[in-house]
Amino acid sequence: LAREIDLIEEIARLHGLDGVPSRVVTSLHPETDADRAHARLLRLRHTLAVRGWDECVTDALIERRFATGAAHDTSVLEMANPLSELQTHLRPALKTPLLQVAAKNLARGVAQLRLFEVGRVYEKRDQSTHEPLRLGLLVAGLAQDAAWYQGERSADYFDLSGTVDLLQKNANINVKDVLESRQITA
Repeated sequence: LAREIDLIEEIARLHGLDGVPSRVVTSLHPETDADRAHARLLRLRHTLAVRGWDECVTDALIERRFATGAAHDTSVLEMANPLSELQTHLRPALKTPLLQVAAKNLARGVAQLRLFEVGRVYEKRDQSTHEPLRLGLLVAGLAQDAAWYQGERSADYFDLSGTVDLLQKNANINVKDVLESRQITA
């Protein structure tokens, strides 16, 4: 026996593990900042999903043509050894992947799109890499179908603005910090 734990293991082996009393933890751990941030994200996703928004989970890698020419081109991070020419840069915003998803859906005849993504974007600032969490919203196509009491209506800025207001009030989200929104008309 070299250590104290070796003696404890031998006693447990001789008497059996059934004879070792178990310890029940009865205290609760205090809520952490990570717990609160996770709860906020769940509340945000739930708020959007119950109102007809579809969540996207897109790849963090984008093509060179989408990364160059951006307003903040110097902050775009390029992969040192990309596996494909279609995935050479880390996304600086959620706009490009959401637009790609929308383009595929609209090409397949989807008439109404309400897409959101909560994800990390990647930027270089002051010789270091930052990965802030962002929310991207995309509205395209019809806002409502035709019915006997109303005609069909295309999505517009006010549909997106209403959602932003809803997030600020119901989900207690500070949209200035996390929202990157773009309006698209089909």
